[in-house]
Amino acid sequence: MERIRQKQLLYKVPIFNTDIIFVYFESYKYANKVLEKYGLETKIEDCQGVAGYEELDEKRYFYLAIKHGEDRKVDEGTLVHEIHHLTQDILEYVDIKFQKGKNNEAYSHLQEWLYNIFKKHIQ
Repeated sequence: MERIRQKQLLYKVPIFNTDIIFVYFESYKYANKVLEKYGLETKIEDCQGVAGYEELDEKRYFYLAIKHGEDRKVDEGTLVHEIHHLTQDILEYVDIKFQKGKNNEAYSHLQEWLYNIFKKHIQ
Protein backbone atom coordinates (compact mmCIF):
# COMPACT_ATOMS: atom_id res chain seq x y z
CA MET A 1 0.00 0.00 0.00
CA GLU A 2 1.42 3.35 -1.04
CA ARG A 3 1.46 6.15 1.51
CA ILE A 4 -0.44 9.31 0.65
CA ARG A 5 1.68 12.23 -0.50
CA GLN A 6 -0.40 15.18 0.66
CA LYS A 7 -3.62 15.59 2.57
CA GLN A 8 -5.85 18.25 4.05
CA LEU A 9 -8.61 18.01 6.62
CA LEU A 10 -10.89 20.38 8.43
CA TYR A 11 -11.27 18.85 11.87
CA LYS A 12 -13.74 19.89 14.53
CA VAL A 13 -12.88 19.82 18.22
CA PRO A 14 -16.44 19.50 19.51
CA ILE A 15 -15.85 20.10 23.21
CA PHE A 16 -14.22 23.48 22.49
CA ASN A 17 -16.29 24.37 19.38
CA THR A 18 -13.18 25.01 17.29
CA ASP A 19 -11.99 24.00 13.83
CA ILE A 20 -8.48 22.89 12.92
CA ILE A 21 -7.12 22.93 9.41
CA PHE A 22 -4.67 20.05 9.17
CA VAL A 23 -2.21 19.87 6.27
CA TYR A 24 0.15 16.95 5.67
CA PHE A 25 2.39 18.08 2.86
CA GLU A 26 5.33 17.45 0.59
CA SER A 27 5.57 20.85 -1.04
CA TYR A 28 5.28 24.27 0.54
CA LYS A 29 3.28 25.38 -2.49
CA TYR A 30 0.58 22.81 -1.68
CA ALA A 31 0.47 23.74 2.02
CA ASN A 32 0.15 27.44 1.24
CA LYS A 33 -2.63 26.80 -1.31
CA VAL A 34 -4.61 24.89 1.32
CA LEU A 35 -4.27 27.66 3.91
CA GLU A 36 -5.15 30.25 1.28
CA LYS A 37 -8.24 28.22 0.30
CA TYR A 38 -9.53 28.75 3.84
CA GLY A 39 -8.73 32.47 3.67
CA LEU A 40 -5.64 32.35 5.86
CA GLU A 41 -2.71 34.66 5.14
CA THR A 42 -0.03 32.52 6.82
CA LYS A 43 2.77 31.46 4.48
CA ILE A 44 4.82 28.37 5.23
CA GLU A 45 8.41 28.10 4.10
CA ASP A 46 11.58 26.41 5.28
CA CYS A 47 10.12 24.53 8.24
CA GLN A 48 9.07 20.99 9.07
CA GLY A 49 5.89 22.02 10.82
CA VAL A 50 3.89 24.95 12.05
CA ALA A 51 0.83 25.47 14.22
CA GLY A 52 -1.09 28.63 14.90
CA TYR A 53 -4.33 30.47 14.29
CA GLU A 54 -5.88 33.38 12.45
CA GLU A 55 -9.05 35.37 13.06
CA LEU A 56 -11.41 35.54 10.09
CA ASP A 57 -14.91 36.97 10.10
CA GLU A 58 -15.10 36.85 13.90
CA LYS A 59 -14.06 33.19 13.92
CA ARG A 60 -10.71 31.76 14.92
CA TYR A 61 -9.20 29.13 12.63
CA PHE A 62 -6.48 26.95 14.06
CA TYR A 63 -4.05 25.17 11.77
CA LEU A 64 -1.40 22.49 11.93
CA ALA A 65 0.83 21.86 8.92
CA ILE A 66 3.37 19.04 8.93
CA LYS A 67 5.91 18.37 6.19
CA HIS A 68 7.01 14.84 5.47
CA GLY A 69 10.27 13.50 4.09
CA GLU A 70 10.90 11.52 0.92
CA ASP A 71 9.84 8.35 2.75
CA ARG A 72 6.53 10.14 3.50
CA LYS A 73 7.17 9.89 7.22
CA VAL A 74 6.79 12.77 9.63
CA ASP A 75 9.35 13.54 12.27
CA GLU A 76 7.60 12.50 15.50
CA GLY A 77 9.37 15.20 17.50
CA THR A 78 8.10 17.88 15.13
CA LEU A 79 4.56 16.52 15.28
CA VAL A 80 4.53 16.50 19.10
CA HIS A 81 6.16 19.95 19.21
CA GLU A 82 3.52 21.51 16.93
CA ILE A 83 0.65 19.73 18.68
CA HIS A 84 1.88 21.22 21.94
CA HIS A 85 1.64 24.73 20.44
CA LEU A 86 -1.81 23.94 19.03
CA THR A 87 -2.98 22.64 22.41
CA GLN A 88 -1.84 25.83 24.13
CA ASP A 89 -3.52 28.03 21.52
CA ILE A 90 -6.86 26.19 21.71
CA LEU A 91 -7.02 26.10 25.50
CA GLU A 92 -6.00 29.74 25.88
CA TYR A 93 -8.73 30.62 23.36
CA VAL A 94 -11.34 28.98 25.61
CA ASP A 95 -9.75 30.64 28.67
CA ILE A 96 -8.12 27.55 30.19
CA LYS A 97 -4.67 28.64 31.30
CA PHE A 98 -1.81 26.35 32.25
CA GLN A 99 -1.02 26.77 35.95
CA LYS A 100 2.25 25.59 37.40
CA GLY A 101 1.70 23.07 40.17
CA LYS A 102 -2.01 22.69 39.41
CA ASN A 103 -4.05 19.98 37.74
CA ASN A 104 -3.62 20.61 34.01
CA GLU A 105 -5.38 17.51 32.71
CA ALA A 106 -7.17 19.48 29.99
CA TYR A 107 -3.77 20.06 28.36
CA SER A 108 -2.78 16.41 28.60
CA HIS A 109 -6.08 15.08 27.28
CA LEU A 110 -6.35 17.53 24.39
CA GLN A 111 -2.74 16.96 23.37
CA GLU A 112 -3.24 13.18 23.36
CA TRP A 113 -6.51 13.47 21.42
CA LEU A 114 -4.93 15.72 18.77
CA TYR A 115 -1.91 13.43 18.42
CA ASN A 116 -4.12 10.36 17.92
CA ILE A 117 -6.36 12.12 15.39
CA PHE A 118 -3.51 13.45 13.27
CA LYS A 119 -1.36 10.36 13.56
CA LYS A 120 -4.08 8.13 12.11
CA HIS A 121 -4.32 10.37 9.03
CA ILE A 122 -0.62 10.29 8.23
CA GLN A 123 0.12 6.59 8.60
